[in-house]
Amino acid sequence: MINVVKEAERWNIGAVSRTLGCAPRSLDDPANGEGFRFDLQGAQATLELFPQTLSARYRSPLTYLEMSEARMELRGQRSGDGSLRLISEDERTRAVLQIYRPDGTLLFVGPKEAREPAEDEWTTVTGRVSGEPKLSRTRSGKALLDVLLAEETAGKPVEWHRVKFWNERAETYVKELHRGQEVAVSGFRKEEIITAVKGALASSRLVSYIHGVKVEVRQ
Repeated sequence: MINVVKEAERWNIGAVSRTLGCAPRSLDDPANGEGFRFDLQGAQATLELFPQTLSARYRSPLTYLEMSEARMELRGQRSGDGSLRLISEDERTRAVLQIYRPDGTLLFVGPKEAREPAEDEWTTVTGRVSGEPKLSRTRSGKALLDVLLAEETAGKPVEWHRVKFWNERAETYVKELHRGQEVAVSGFRKEEIITAVKGALASSRLVSYIHGVKVEVRQ
């Protein structure tokens, strides 16, 4: 069960402490006022929370992240394997910090989903559907359909394209797309940087995919 902490309720530091399994230390910041610091021993990192301004700072040997006007989600406060998730957005960027108890941290900083480009800015790829597409849902309830396309060109290695359909399109195309079909998918390319942090180790990768808009089934 996920508990989304509403802005009006501010942040429940006691609930955060139970979720992370460590006690906070009080601190005072000139810009953000009263705050609380959590020493995340397993991750060799610190998390500072400032409820008055809904701000946060995360520090590890390899990573530093500041977040403002953040939204908080808590999970598994009593199970011993809970997680805390902070989400902060501005006009261009969406940052997500997820801390898993006891020693795992997932950090994501990438472009915020923006308006869809005009049709003349779309790209179209043609290939065969690899595997049976599966519909899933994000924690916020959005429908997501992940499709892998194999583009085959004579004399060249197979080129793979990952396509993601969201919401109503996902609900529609999960009924129409099946393994082995030849399809032409139109949409726009997106990139995300995903960084996984554990202790003193961090790894980042650039993930590229096509945000699917329209599909033509050819075979």
